[in-house]
Amino acid sequence: MSDRGIGYIYAGSGGAVNAQSSSLFIDSFDLLWMINSSERLFSVGGSVNYVYRRTNGTIGIGCGDDFYYEVSSDALVPIKPDFHDLAGGASYGEFYWGTEYSNSSQWVVHRLRGADGEVIVELAGDDIRFVGAWEGTYICYQREAGVVSSRGDGVWEVIYIPEMSRVKYLRCLGQYVLVFGLGGSDQAVCEVYDLGSCAFTGSFSFDCYSGAVSEIYKHKEGWYFEWGQRLFRFNGRIVEEALPGLDIGGYYATDGGVCVLLSDEGLMRFYDPELCQVIDERSVLSGYAFGSCHSDGDRLVGYLRPANRTGGLCYAISIPKSSSGCPEICFEQPLYRTEKRFRESVFDVIVSFSSGGDFSSILRQALAILDDMFSQYKNVSCNPDADYFSGLVELCFDGLFTDEQKELLRVNCRNISALAGREAPATGDPFGFRLIFAA
Repeated sequence: MSDRGIGYIYAGSGGAVNAQSSSLFIDSFDLLWMINSSERLFSVGGSVNYVYRRTNGTIGIGCGDDFYYEVSSDALVPIKPDFHDLAGGASYGEFYWGTEYSNSSQWVVHRLRGADGEVIVELAGDDIRFVGAWEGTYICYQREAGVVSSRGDGVWEVIYIPEMSRVKYLRCLGQYVLVFGLGGSDQAVCEVYDLGSCAFTGSFSFDCYSGAVSEIYKHKEGWYFEWGQRLFRFNGRIVEEALPGLDIGGYYATDGGVCVLLSDEGLMRFYDPELCQVIDERSVLSGYAFGSCHSDGDRLVGYLRPANRTGGLCYAISIPKSSSGCPEICFEQPLYRTEKRFRESVFDVIVSFSSGGDFSSILRQALAILDDMFSQYKNVSCNPDADYFSGLVELCFDGLFTDEQKELLRVNCRNISALAGREAPATGDPFGFRLIFAA
């Protein structure tokens, strides 16, 4: 990957972005693109659940319906998964959490293993989650019991019972257990328990969405973390919004400052380490907004999506974590041009692809522009031109394609059309497509 950020075109409907070991992965239906210094296209056994590093150092791919692969010499090789693969890699740092179901017992057994596969602790029961470890103490949460701990001797004790009405997520930040969920008035609530002093630290309520907790970063005053679409900080005493009222699509923190990506527009802001002052600001792409950006080593990976509509042409982005300001992002150029073909009172959309492009990129961009046309013209209230769209997108290819490549285009364009599931107001015809091959 370049020292500059880069954005690759892909279809937002049915598409997802992952990263591992400086490689960017875009999956759509049963297709997987792997992009680093080059681009490769693979067919996989279902949608991708996770991309991870295997114990042998290679990249693993876990797909729906229990298909597992290993990236080997620019190819995907099917593998028989071990406990590490089934856990999606090091899901809990150096630990792996597995669940075993038995026909002979009503209990579900949960086991925590180390990197060598040895069992560290196990606990039987329903709805049990591993939370973390601190100084030889292993922390779990069981819905009927609360937060429980063990020293690895087979003995578990209840250390804290959350007071909130619904527990959603738990995290260990050093010696502190943070419990995230909803209070009685559906406010977002975070309760803190101190493992060091064996005492309740406090409960903190916020008027925001109680979503997932991710991107935890340790700094000299405590921790930053993303909760839902807001940035929070915790100093060992107080949990507070770091940028009150600002929804974010991702962030990263360095010793030089904190870079925040906004979730309602394509804008980056670089703050000082205490988030008191904006040092740098960069507008990235008009009409787009950041989403689901997460760390992959020294880079931040996620996507840019159309700001005011679902689906459409998105960009999978990989950007370096600059410590001095907002990083620059360069975007992949389209391999096509679009135009309207009018007939009587309606129009079709014609998408013409140039010859000479790599098929992998052509397929990826064809799905994206088809999705984008359906997204643009599906709602008359957002786009008055939708009243005159016939529902037909014609994709024209000026190049030589094998029968297999043509079939990949047909099948996956059909998948995009099925997701659109709309009828054109002007004609009553379902949204659809036509492929035109020059040869």
